[in-house]
Amino acid sequence: MILSFTGKKITDLVAVVPKNISRFEDEIDQYSFDRKKSLNLKKIMGFNEHRLAPASVTASDLCEYGFNFLVKKDHFNSNDIDALR
Repeated sequence: MILSFTGKKITDLVAVVPKNISRFEDEIDQYSFDRKKSLNLKKIMGFNEHRLAPASVTASDLCEYGFNFLVKKDHFNSNDIDALR
């Protein structure tokens, strides 16, 4: 699907991430590789931590939070929104 909007621009972006942090080393025992190989994979993949949402929180919950944040900060009026993608 290709969408095209003329006369529009992106004026704001928001990123919403869960509070709970899981560090690579905290999960290292869950991997099937030995510690040395796992640490090498960590270096290759380039990540040290990731965020975890509670099981009851969905991606749409995070989107709703971000939307409400932008409305609350007066970045736009929710009545001016015709569509969300």
